Amino acid sequence: MARRYFIAPDQLTAAEPQITGEDAHHLRSVLRVRPGTLISVFDGTGRDYRAKVTAVHREGITVSLIEQIPARRESLLSITVAQGFLKDNKMDTLVRQLTELGITRWAPFLAQRSVALPAAKRLESRHRRWVKITCEAVKQCGRSRFMQIDPAVTFSRAVAAAPPAALKLLFWEDVAGAMPLEELRVIRPQEVFLMIGPEGGFEPGEVEAAVASGFKLVSMGPRILRAETAAVVAGAMVQFVFGDLNQKILDNSRVV
Repeated sequence: MARRYFIAPDQLTAAEPQITGEDAHHLRSVLRVRPGTLISVFDGTGRDYRAKVTAVHREGITVSLIEQIPARRESLLSITVAQGFLKDNKMDTLVRQLTELGITRWAPFLAQRSVALPAAKRLESRHRRWVKITCEAVKQCGRSRFMQIDPAVTFSRAVAAAPPAALKLLFWEDVAGAMPLEELRVIRPQEVFLMIGPEGGFEPGEVEAAVASGFKLVSMGPRILRAETAAVVAGAMVQFVFGDLNQKILDNSRVV
């Protein structure tokens, strides 16, 4: 796939749309593009365009939009992954992997057994880094939308954030108390909200609170997975059973 370049949404309606920042630097200094060069651009909200470079200058790259490209790599299923806080490097990796899986929204929360409990200022810097990571991952995997990244909240607020109409799933290592995801295949949800625990897993009281709020307990099989592995496996399972991982790319061809 040819590399795509980010253009801010407000630039799409500008008289002279411009690409700025790191993408402009890459086009100008690495590729040394000239007026007339054809490129692909996206705005992170679902819109992709073929564009032509019209001017190259120090402030950015001016383009003209030729045509909108249908978005074929966005899942029609809205999936939120609420993740119990992990150590920094694990969270960074998850942001990239979940973006590649087509996850719509990522909602980190602080669980009782979370090992990493960063201060508010640290959380702000981590959030900025995660936004940058999802932007880069979108360019790589061909998506048209950034994965929305919520500010970190408490466990109770994460549970309350699940929309009432969503299929609410809590993935739990207690196989005896959880059902296989396959048993829910008959459901055709438009939105799924799933919760994954931190390194130490969920406290029993947290599981009880989630069930009381309408969450179904789901198993990922007989083996105990690391928290960062569990998040990717859960996202892939939900995308396969209810989303587009088991569909042909051309089945999902509407413009979003």
